[in-house]
Amino acid sequence: ISSNKDSLSKVKYDISLFQEKIKMQLESIEEHKKHNDDEIAKKVQEITDSQLQSIKLAKDNALITKHVEQLTTKIGDKKTKLEKKSKGLFQVQGKIQTNIKRHESDIEFYNDNHDCPTCKQNITPEWKQSQVDEKTQKIGTQKKNLEEVETELNSVTKEMGEITKILTHITDHNSEITKNQATISAIEKYISKLNKEIKELSVKVGNSEQDNARLSSLRSETEVKEQEYRELILD
Repeated sequence: ISSNKDSLSKVKYDISLFQEKIKMQLESIEEHKKHNDDEIAKKVQEITDSQLQSIKLAKDNALITKHVEQLTTKIGDKKTKLEKKSKGLFQVQGKIQTNIKRHESDIEFYNDNHDCPTCKQNITPEWKQSQVDEKTQKIGTQKKNLEEVETELNSVTKEMGEITKILTHITDHNSEITKNQATISAIEKYISKLNKEIKELSVKVGNSEQDNARLSSLRSETEVKEQEYRELILD
């Protein structure tokens, strides 16, 4: 009887020990599950934040694109027209300057020569003066025309400068759109990565083979001891 009593006490102690180990194993499994749940919740929040950032960048791109369209419409074909106009004005400017130099050369000729170099005839003072006066008048007219052309050229140059600024602005906006689009693509890849990690964690929560095997082993050993305890009671 004494020996049986000692055996019962030992088996009862073993059962209590196994039950405590089972409790600890269940707590360990629950702790792992909670850790995984926390990790999943953290990644879900990261996905939400990333999606909000992506939406904001997409909205920014839409606004920037609209602004670029407005600027492009504002410019229209002005640049081409102004370039054509500028080219024409430079040609006129060159012709006027050539005419002025020609008239100045004629005046210099009449001031420095008394005979015609071609026919060798004498050039009368009256004719010389009339030609100098005529050429001087033409130079005055040509210089006035030159001033008008140069004023128009300055105006065209100023307009071209404004258009260049707008074109630079458009280029900067397009670069910003490209940069935002690259960021959106990176965010989409990051979200895909997070979703994959969440899936892996979700599978891990319900499929911890090592923990479950340990728990099953402890329960089996407990059942053996409980069976031994029952047999000792019946003896």
